[in-house]
Amino acid sequence: MTITALLQAVIALVVVATPWFVVRTARAVAVREGHGSRESWPARRLVLGTIAAGPIVGLLGLVLPTPSLWLALTDGAAFIGLALLAGPVLQQIDRETRQTREVAASERAASLRPRRIEQYVPHSWRALPLTVVLLGVASFGYRLIQPVAFRSLFVPIGFVLASVIFLALYDAWLRQEVRGGQIADVTGLEERRRRRTQAIFITQVILVAGLMVVSHLLLDLNWNLNPAPAIALSLTGGVLGIVGCAGAVASDLGTCRYEVKPKKSAARN
Repeated sequence: MTITALLQAVIALVVVATPWFVVRTARAVAVREGHGSRESWPARRLVLGTIAAGPIVGLLGLVLPTPSLWLALTDGAAFIGLALLAGPVLQQIDRETRQTREVAASERAASLRPRRIEQYVPHSWRALPLTVVLLGVASFGYRLIQPVAFRSLFVPIGFVLASVIFLALYDAWLRQEVRGGQIADVTGLEERRRRRTQAIFITQVILVAGLMVVSHLLLDLNWNLNPAPAIALSLTGGVLGIVGCAGAVASDLGTCRYEVKPKKSAARN
């Protein structure tokens, strides 16, 4: 067994385990925020499907040459099937936690000055992920037009697109977290908002920069001559993508929506 075959098998297993990992992350976020228990939202079919598909793709990764089209097709089919099983579980989690995420309140806090992301993350820091994406895409495009033999473009281009997508997704999450409704006179809410906003921003920077670096390192790498580094970098990018997807899917489960109920009008005499 070579290191290349082992890394190929690990990548195949990571892809197959992605739907289960996303569901587990969503469940963990919901439980952490007090929106459910660990016994809720059974995902038995998803677990059994993952257990069944894992050994198959792992064995194919060990025995097939690198890179393998047959392994990619098998892995893709398994991922799609497991994602279809994960979808209903995520929908169930959303339905069953919606009531606890909608907090009834008779009063809602307001301010003459709207909250802005810059109040929680400095404006100079906010420019960092956007700068990384702009410079990364521009330099990637410039390198792409240079003639280089034996390029495998599908994976690095995919990671560049993922970096751009996560920039937009996490920016929308930041805006949602900062500008969301707030109940009047709730102690500690502002500090909690600050911590969550900064954590989202740090995750965004790691995802955007990490995926962009991986894409550049893979662009001119010959998979036939350097299969182990190519697979290791692909695995790193894949893990970053999984973490980013899981965070984006679970983002709404940690956010409370405030349902403002109008005060009862005084009864007429």
